[in-house]
Amino acid sequence: IVAFVFILAHPVILILGNPEFSVYLDPRMNLPRAITLSIASIALVAIITTSLWRKIFKLNYEIWRLLHGLLALSLVFIGVVHSIEMGQYLDTPWKKILLALVMGVTIYLVIHTRIERPWRTRKKPYKIVEVKEERNNLPDH
Repeated sequence: IVAFVFILAHPVILILGNPEFSVYLDPRMNLPRAITLSIASIALVAIITTSLWRKIFKLNYEIWRLLHGLLALSLVFIGVVHSIEMGQYLDTPWKKILLALVMGVTIYLVIHTRIERPWRTRKKPYKIVEVKEERNNLPDH
């Protein structure tokens, strides 16, 4: 929720500080940018809404988890491209390359954990072989 507020505050503060920034949302000025910003805004609202009210929307956990992962991945991707395009903090090529490497590794790990590994192990489900009752080690009061 805190991240949602900060991410949402970013364009609001920019536009309140300088109304000329509102042209970034105008599709007549730059259609791909306006579409991307719209997608990012929708994804941001969708990720927080479905996370807070998953049960109200009757989303089962597996669908929600997949949706959450895809929305998060798209938001991170758009954020990284935005950071590189703005160039203010990533003004040298080595910073851009380092960020691209870090994000590439992160994306690979997400894909490996959420898609590749479950797909490879789908025919090897876990099996419960024993249920053993263990004593609770907490002191009695």
